[in-house]
Order: sequence, then structure tokens, then C-alpha cells
Amino acid sequence: YRMHEEGARLVRSLPGISHATAMLQDRRGDLWLGTENQGLFRLGSRGVEHLPENRQVRSGRIASLFEDAEGSIWVGGNGGLYRLRETLFSNRTTADGLSGDYVRAVMEDDRQRLWVGSAAGLDRIERDGRIVPVPLRNSVGRAPSVLSLAQSRDGAGWAGTFGDGIYRIDRDGRSRHYGRAEGLAAGNVRVMSADRDGNGIWAGTQRGLVRITEDGVHVPTAKGMPGGLVTALLASDDGLWVGTIEGIRVLRGNTVQRLDVDSLGGGRSIFGFTPVGDAMWITSDRGLYRYRDGQLARVGLEQGMPVDTVFEMVPDRLGNVWISSNRGVLRTTLAALDDVADGRSARIEVERYNEIDGMHNAQANGSTGPSATLRSDGTYWVATAGGLSMVDPARLQHFRERLPPPVVVESVRLDGVPLHWHAQGVTKVPGGQRVTVGYVGLSYLMSDRIRYRTRLEGLDRDWIERGNQRSVEFVGLPPGDYTLHVSAMHPGGRWSESEAAWKFTVEPLLWQRRSVQAAAGILLLLALVALYRYLIHRYKTSNIRLASQ
Repeated sequence: YRMHEEGARLVRSLPGISHATAMLQDRRGDLWLGTENQGLFRLGSRGVEHLPENRQVRSGRIASLFEDAEGSIWVGGNGGLYRLRETLFSNRTTADGLSGDYVRAVMEDDRQRLWVGSAAGLDRIERDGRIVPVPLRNSVGRAPSVLSLAQSRDGAGWAGTFGDGIYRIDRDGRSRHYGRAEGLAAGNVRVMSADRDGNGIWAGTQRGLVRITEDGVHVPTAKGMPGGLVTALLASDDGLWVGTIEGIRVLRGNTVQRLDVDSLGGGRSIFGFTPVGDAMWITSDRGLYRYRDGQLARVGLEQGMPVDTVFEMVPDRLGNVWISSNRGVLRTTLAALDDVADGRSARIEVERYNEIDGMHNAQANGSTGPSATLRSDGTYWVATAGGLSMVDPARLQHFRERLPPPVVVESVRLDGVPLHWHAQGVTKVPGGQRVTVGYVGLSYLMSDRIRYRTRLEGLDRDWIERGNQRSVEFVGLPPGDYTLHVSAMHPGGRWSESEAAWKFTVEPLLWQRRSVQAAAGILLLLALVALYRYLIHRYKTSNIRLASQ
């Protein structure tokens, strides 16, 4: 109910919610309801939402709700104190209905349905969000482990498996199996790509390539085609691109071209191909390669990539590029990649996302495919060892608009020994010692990713960015008055206007004191006068001795 002058007015009926014990309206206008023993609910534009059981607060009465300055919701109840925070990524796991959490492939079909292949079988996420298992069975009656997915031009879905061949699922849900009896090599089918010239597919096996058409399974005979494990595959207008653990082959008609990536950074294992304009981007065990106009360029560890092995590169509609790896999902821009590949920039700025950002498991899977995809609604989906993770790139700006964290000076050490210091006033620091100042941004949101910058007034003219380094050290500061300014920001956000400032004075050493320097000057002057008088005396004595001879 909402209270008005004329009385209470019913806003929404809540069938099934028997006893609300706490209520909060957040900054977005959503209403949070704590209950006696049914957990936490949210009422907003999406209707009534209830936290899943595996993420719900422990059973018992919710007594209080509070929203902090960063938008986190704090929940106090019989089960303890909880904090709910909004994350960039969301997930689909077995708790949501997937057959398995170890997801290897994800693909959207022409009906905007999402196909998900995992170690426990094949699922389909319908447009309304429902997860429907696709019934496939191997020779022993079990669901096959699905490694790769594709959709052919006739709308049929294809699933490559771990040791159980390939399944074709037509639009009516009927499936057909291709195995050794049909001429398919034994082993794993890690990658597939729709045939651009018909209603079949190309498939990469442990013994090279095959082409499956309405007529059956065919093995290409072009000289130079790889005969071992195929780890990446793409049928494009520029030919059939084939990635293996020994580099790249491109099939054009009956001609095979070999691209030598080993000589540029030592790349060998190829995991994916992404055409962007007139360039082909290639993911590998040595970072990213770009092939354009017959030339290869590389963006790897030396150019700022945080990891060596990357699996799938997916551009979105906002200029971002999402890159999966077994150590999280990376994000940069296509313009930044081109700048490094063209030599206009030496290093690239990359953001890395993991469990802190909401991923259930930051280990993205690769060497199967497609292991990540961009849906028609603009969302990015990636296969991980802990389910399927999703991010809406359009929400990035919302996360960047968060208030920057306030920052405080946390500690001061002199030659490693803690110093009793004052936030207000001026702290005296003996000269000749190593000064180490620790500081911290006050935030519950991704605190280990907060970036810092410092400026030592009295020495520095400009700010010096420190990354996520939480201390700064000064050695050999000359005597004088200083003020250390510290500012912080969340990744991609803005710098905090409220700075931490610590004022201190470096006291001079004994020989640096003015009184000592004045006394030393007087002594030096007296010594020079004495030396002068001594030399004059010797000169006169010498002249007298010479005159007497």
C-alpha cells in the first residue's frame, strides 16, 4: 500500500508473501521487502523478483534493510548481516536449469535462441529465458559431452562432441547422428563452421577436417591441409581458416596457404578467428594476431595484454572488444588494438573481469567453439567452467558513473618503523630516512581494483598515477615542507575530488642546519685567515733570511 491524504491505496498485490518485516525503496525506485521466513523480494520494473534459493539469505526473519552510498543493499536478520551489490556479469548455471556447469560452447540461432553445450549435454535458452534440455543420447544412452556448435544455412543445429561424433538437429527437433559408420574420424570434434556453399558444415576433428553435406562425410584432399587436431575453424568470404596446434592454414579452392605466426612472438596453438572489416583477428597461445593486407601484427604480453593465452575475441556494437581467457574476461577497444598493431601506440589498456565482477567462475573455456558470442540484443555471453556468464555492454557506463571512493592516509613508516603521525597539523620527519606512506580508498565495491594517484606538493608538479599500488615511498627528500595528496577512482570512473592530504616537514640533518652551516662557514673563514697569515709570515721570514745572506 501507499499512504495518501485520503488513506491507504493498494499499489500491488503480493500473493504468496505472507508477512513483510522490513521495507526499503532504493535510489532507482525499486522496493525491497524482507519477510518473516520467505527471504528477500524486490518489486520493480521487472515485477516481483525473488532471490534464487542458492543466493538467498539464510532462513529466518529479516529485520532491517539499508542502502549505502555506493548502492549496495545491506540486509540484517536472524541469519546475520548480508550485503547485496550490483555486478556487471550475471550467470546461468545448473541452479537455473542448465544440464551442466562446465560449458564449452554457446551459439545464438536465427530464432534468437541460445544453444549451450556442456560436459553434461545440450541445452537451449528460449527467447523468454526458459532453459530447455535438448535430448541427445550416445551409444550407451547418456547425454554426450558437447564441445562445439554451428547452424547451417537450412536452419539446422549441429553439435560436435567429445568422442561421440556429431549430431544434426533440424528445425522440428529431429536429430541425426554422424559417427565412424558414416565416415567421421574417431575422437573429439572441437570446432565447426557452416558451409557457405550449401546446407552442410565443416568440422575439425583430431585427424583434420571433414565436410558434411546432404551426401555424407567428405575429407578434403588439397595438398597442405592439416591432418591432426583442429582447434579453430571459420568459413569466410576469404576462404576456410583452419587453426591447429601448429599454426594456421587457409583453404581457398584447392590451394592451401600457411601463415607463419611462430616467427612473430612464438605463437603455435590457434583458438579462434574473428573477421573485422578487412582484417582477420586471431586468438592464440601468444595473444592476438591481426592479418591484414598480407601482413601479420601481434598484440601480446609485451604490449600490455595481462595474459598470454586468449580464446575468443568478440566485438560488440559500442566499439568494445571482449576477449575470453582462462584467467577472466578482458575488455578493450578495437581502436586501441589497431593502434598497437599499427605501431601508433606501444601499449594497450585492458580491463580484466573475474568473480569480483559477478562471474560465477572466471575460467573461460577455449579450444572449442564458439566459446563466446554476441547476441542479437547486444549482450555478450561466454562459456566458463562455472556455467554461462553474461554482460550487457550498455551497462558499462552505469558502472563507470559510480561515485569515486574517498581516500585516507592509512599509515606512515620511517625506515620500516611505524611513525605516530597526525592527520591534522604538520608531522615532523627526521631527515635522511626512507618515508613510506600507505593509503586506501574506502569502498566495498571491487576494493582491490581501485586506482590511485599521488602528488607531493613541494616536489611534484603533476599527478603521478600509481595503478592499484597502495603505498608510495620517498628516499632522500631535502629538508622542507611537503604535502602529500592522494586521489582514487574506480576502474573506468573519475578521480575523487576529495583528496587525502598529509602535511609533513623533513627536518635537516645536523650538517644541513643553518646554525651549523653558519658556524662551519665562520670556522672556514677563520681557517682561511689563519692560513693567509701563516703564508704571509712564511713569506716575510723567507725574505729576511735571504737578505741576511
